[in-house]
Amino acid sequence: MEEESDTPRCWSSDLAMLLLAAKSRAKGRFFSLLELMRAQEASHIAATSLEEGSQYQRSYAHVVNLQVLEEVEQAARRVLLASDRDLPKPEDLSKLFEGWTTRIAFGEYSLESQEPVLRTRRCVLELARERLKQTLGKEDLLELVCRELGECAILAAKVARKAGQVKDGTFFSKTIISFSS
Repeated sequence: MEEESDTPRCWSSDLAMLLLAAKSRAKGRFFSLLELMRAQEASHIAATSLEEGSQYQRSYAHVVNLQVLEEVEQAARRVLLASDRDLPKPEDLSKLFEGWTTRIAFGEYSLESQEPVLRTRRCVLELARERLKQTLGKEDLLELVCRELGECAILAAKVARKAGQVKDGTFFSKTIISFSS
């Protein structure tokens, strides 16, 4: 019988386990959990498509979750799970961040859809920053990650303020200073 921890409980606990697997560089655990989470989100979308009524709104949260999983996987493959010699070139990491910026720009501009992506993105970038601080000769990548952390905090502050969450917007604005390497 498989471990009970392999059975998905809920999105947030599974995401936490996925991030922990990436942080601890447990590739097998990371990819098996990623596959399981993707399948779960796809089944939610499929089930919602069979219902009548507000399918789009109910499915959109699961589409956002798939976006989160995609970004976590991209960061894990390029930085978190990569060996020191396989870390990306600065221009490749910049392209990844540009893709993230484009993706969120085309998404629904609401706190409910962007906040989970930005929250997870900040977490993944923090893990990448920790990893790169321990890697000699990769200061250029560390600088890019720190810059992206700042951009992410700025965007989170804008989204929170637009949604009327002034307290959260102020918090994100103040945290920008802490993202220097």
